[in-house]
Amino acid sequence: TLQQIFGSDSVIVALLSNWTVALFFIITELYSSVSVGILFWKLANDVVTDPAQAKRFYPLFSYMSSFGPIVSGQFAVRYASRA
Repeated sequence: TLQQIFGSDSVIVALLSNWTVALFFIITELYSSVSVGILFWKLANDVVTDPAQAKRFYPLFSYMSSFGPIVSGQFAVRYASRA
């Protein structure tokens, strides 16, 4: 059995014995990340309708989507420490 191979207090044994719960949490984390990205690009497609505008604004959107978490992290650190 797994307990004989890895030992009874192994993390691998705990994950594999409760694989349905572990899979649920992995899928929910992936779903939230993917759905936020899809909703953002859907909004970008609704706002920018002209292909010439899309060529100009989509690189900016892409840059800001990678820069946004840095800014929001610094904002959270600054204002959450005051509470």
